[in-house]
Amino acid sequence: MSGALLDLLVAVAGALILVELDARIDAITTWITCRALSLLRLDLREDLQREWTSITSEQPTSFSKLVVSLGFLVTGVRIGIIDGAYDRLAQFVGERRYGDDVRAALKTVYDPEIPADIYELGFIPSVKYSGRSVTITFRPHCSSDCPLNKDMANRIRNTVATIAYLERVDVKLTFDPPWTPECMSKEAQLAVGWY
Repeated sequence: MSGALLDLLVAVAGALILVELDARIDAITTWITCRALSLLRLDLREDLQREWTSITSEQPTSFSKLVVSLGFLVTGVRIGIIDGAYDRLAQFVGERRYGDDVRAALKTVYDPEIPADIYELGFIPSVKYSGRSVTITFRPHCSSDCPLNKDMANRIRNTVATIAYLERVDVKLTFDPPWTPECMSKEAQLAVGWY
């Protein structure tokens, strides 16, 4: 008899805990989701928030909403940690895999006004890799109104796009900070007589 009574007490206590948990579960799921979203880049937060809202609205019980929220927390942690590491890893791998070929291609593009290639002239302040894509920042020496800027950007894109294993080549124009002769390599300064 005492075993049955103990089982009954455990069942009642469990039910009371579930009722109390159910009353607080919405606050818990909201807190968990906010923590998950705070770990992400802003552009990923909105997508994940929409996904979470869509999935949790379909859940029949508060407990299943809690389980979904915990899943989103784990996803947020994984994406938040991996996202920054992925960018650094993609840059490292891209540089190791494509860097020499991209630099060699850029050194075949010459400025129409200065007798040196754009890489040595310092017109390329950065090259970013992501998978099989590359984004080249092009900083020309002329003003933003110069009609050669678009032509040079297209020449850069077309030249680097000849590298067989790259799937995408983007060229970003920038004028900040502006190009100065100090951006040139010593070789370029010697070639144009500015050293």
